[in-house]
Amino acid sequence: MTESMAIANSAQNQIEILNSNNVETEGKPIKRKSKNKIDEDEMSLSYELQQGFRIVKEMMSDSYHTINQLFMNKIEESKSLDLNDYYRVIKNPMWLTKIKENFSSYNNITQVVGDLRLMLENCYRYHGPDYPMSKKGIKLEMILEQKLMLLSRDLRDKTSLEMTSGRDCRELKGVLKLGGGGMSLILHQVKNEKAMRTREVRKRQILDKKVEKQGKDKVAIEWEKNLVKEPVKTQIKTSWELPQIGHFLYLCQQILNTPEVPQYELERVLLMPQEAGLLARIMTSLLSSPNQRIHLDKKRPMTYQVWTEKLKNKVQGFYKCYLSKNRNVEAVFGQIGVEPLFFEIVGENNPLEEKSFHELTFPQRIWVLKSICDYSLHNHQTVKDGIADQPFVDQRDYLLGLDEEGNRYLHFPQFCGQDLRIYRQGKWRAPKIEIPAAVVRSEKQRRIKRKLRVKS
Repeated sequence: MTESMAIANSAQNQIEILNSNNVETEGKPIKRKSKNKIDEDEMSLSYELQQGFRIVKEMMSDSYHTINQLFMNKIEESKSLDLNDYYRVIKNPMWLTKIKENFSSYNNITQVVGDLRLMLENCYRYHGPDYPMSKKGIKLEMILEQKLMLLSRDLRDKTSLEMTSGRDCRELKGVLKLGGGGMSLILHQVKNEKAMRTREVRKRQILDKKVEKQGKDKVAIEWEKNLVKEPVKTQIKTSWELPQIGHFLYLCQQILNTPEVPQYELERVLLMPQEAGLLARIMTSLLSSPNQRIHLDKKRPMTYQVWTEKLKNKVQGFYKCYLSKNRNVEAVFGQIGVEPLFFEIVGENNPLEEKSFHELTFPQRIWVLKSICDYSLHNHQTVKDGIADQPFVDQRDYLLGLDEEGNRYLHFPQFCGQDLRIYRQGKWRAPKIEIPAAVVRSEKQRRIKRKLRVKS
């Protein structure tokens, strides 16, 4: 038998049961209550409260256990059941057991039915119209309205929607009827609250994320200001070595087995070498042999203490070559690829013998890293071949144009990424060379001698 048939035949079934004084079950007589006998719980109630009590008992009966089960007891907040904010949304919770217990405080049937409708309204308001519990609530409301229709005219007036809710619902009656279209008047009044609440939650989440992002951006800006101070800020802008290092690391990314190195990060890791994991990976690769680089992506990078020790030994090799060539920087450049300016900026002696890498000046750190790159390019054939295999357009900068003073404006889209950077390169001017007077006179004499030979 379906639920609708059960509702329709419920009254008839109750009459038949009440008219039966004894029912035989397995040969044993069982006494049933008389039709006129009132339940002890109803003894002290007025007539209209007795009618309300019977409606509540009927709604709580086992006949409707598939419908009323979720409405019997107090709702417990639970994150797993998505009920973590139930009592923030529902200010006056209600359930069937509580309504039954409250009969001693009710004065009339209006209050009883008002609490029943409040219970259903709470369900619709919190869960919305499409939630399974709301659909069970609609069925329970149908049972309630059918029971109310069996009451006398004066009690029906006391249990109208206007009386129990205190709201004017006349405009809805001509449009929505419980049984005509299957829509609940109570549900119609609150059906959009779930969607509105969801939109409000999303708005708050978006606003919270925006505020959180602004807070993080503010922290990042303050961190940037504290990290990039003068004279470092100017040194970053004027160091041509930095884009050269960035270009080299881009072209050799596959050969060196290193991650992508954005130019912005390259500049910052040199400012905080002890904490920079990216710099550790770069140094680990540059200080390893070509065969060791093949498997670096499967290993942890060297710690700061390890790679700085290896770096000290590598730089010491530059100075040994420098001394063996009698401090001839051109000869050193020809043999190991370290540019003459290295010894001018880093110093005549290896500073890493007395200091750690992070204790060097910013220009010294730049030149140490650049010279390690230069050494790898000059001495490792795999690095040379790797650069040669790159597309020709990636091996060059992009000339954006020149200004009236002859300055060239260059761009490196290969490694700048979203961080747009344009570099200005000054016009090359030939250095003035002062020739001693004795050299000039001897040159004039040679020219005169050549002319005399031609005449003779």
